[in-house]
Amino acid sequence: MSKYWENRAAQRMFENMEEAEEAAREVRKYYSASSAYLKEHAKAVFEKYAMKHGMTQEEARILLNQMSDLKTVDTIINRLEEVKKGSGNVAKLDSPAYRHRIEKYLSMQQQIDAIMKRNYNLEKNYVDSFYSRFIGEAYYKSLYETMQRIGFAVAFNHISEQQIADILNSKWYGKNYSERIWDNTQRLAETLKKELFVCFVTGQTEKEAADRIGELFDQEYKVARRLIRTESAWMTNQMDQKAYKEAEIEYYRFTAVLDLRTSMICRNMDGKIFKVSEAVIGKNHPPMHPWCRSTTTPIISQKYLDRMKRKFRNPETGEVETVPLSMTYKEWHDKYVKGTKAEEADQIWKKNYTPEEKEEISRD
Repeated sequence: MSKYWENRAAQRMFENMEEAEEAAREVRKYYSASSAYLKEHAKAVFEKYAMKHGMTQEEARILLNQMSDLKTVDTIINRLEEVKKGSGNVAKLDSPAYRHRIEKYLSMQQQIDAIMKRNYNLEKNYVDSFYSRFIGEAYYKSLYETMQRIGFAVAFNHISEQQIADILNSKWYGKNYSERIWDNTQRLAETLKKELFVCFVTGQTEKEAADRIGELFDQEYKVARRLIRTESAWMTNQMDQKAYKEAEIEYYRFTAVLDLRTSMICRNMDGKIFKVSEAVIGKNHPPMHPWCRSTTTPIISQKYLDRMKRKFRNPETGEVETVPLSMTYKEWHDKYVKGTKAEEADQIWKKNYTPEEKEEISRD
C-alpha cells in the first residue's frame, strides 16, 4: 500500500513539473523577443561587409579589462590605437564611417540594459502570477492526498495571500526567486556587452554577431528554465510540509523517482524516514539540487491507524458496520462470529466444500 502512495506522490510531482515546464515555455517567448530585438539593433554595427582591422580575440579580451572606460568614441579609438600602434590601421579607425559605427555600437550597449530590464520585468510579472496560483493549488492537492492517505478529513487552515507572499519572498539558498531572476538578467546583460565588444573590434559580420546573440540568450533561457523547475519543486515540497503539519503528521519518507535520470544524491536518500519538524531543504528534504524531482510521502502513525475504520457486513444482523482498520481477521471473527449462528454456517461451509471450491469462493 505504501508503494501506491509513493506512486501517487511521484505522479503529483510530475504533474506540477509539467505546469512548471509550461510556465518556462511562456518565459522563453520573452527571451526570443529580446534576442530578435537586439539582433535588429546590431545590424547597423555589424554590417555584412564589416571593416576589419586585424585585432585578434586575445587583443580584444585585453581591452575587456578596461571595459568601464570604453564609453565614448574617442576613448575606444585611443584604446584600439594603443593596441594596434604601428599596424597601419589607425587611419581606418579614425575614419568618419568607423566613428559612426562606434557611435552605433555605444548606442547598442545602452539598448542592452534597456532590453534586459524589460525582460526582467516581463519574466518576474509572469512568474509572480504563476507561482501565486501554483502555491495554492499545490497546498490543496497535497492536503487532499494526505487526508486520503490517513483515511479521514482533518480540520485545516486555508492558505492566505500573506502566506503565499511570505513563501515567494523566502530566501532559500540565500536568495528569493525575484533576486535570482535579476541576477540572471544582469549577468546576461554584462555577457552580451563583453561578447559584442569582442565581435565589434575583431570585425565580425552581422550574421556572426547575430549567431552569438542567439547563443547567449539560449544559454540564459536554460538557466531561467532550471530556476522555474527548481523553484516549483521547492514550493511543491514546502506545501507538502505544510499539509503534514496541518494533519499532525510526524514523519515523512523521502521518495525519489525510480528511473535512470535520478541523481546519486536522491538515490541514496530514497526510502529514508525523517521527522517533519526536522526537515531541512537540501539535507534531508527535496529539492536536494537543481532539477530535483524527488518528493516525500507521509508516514501514518499508530494514532491515525487506531482512528481509521473499515466497513463490513455483520454476519449476524446483516447490517453494515465499521471496525478499526487495525483490527485483524482473528479479532473480528472472535468478536462478531464466534458463538453466533454465523459460526455454525461457517463450520458447515468448511465441512461441505472441496478445497478447490473453497479457494474459488475465497477469491470472490
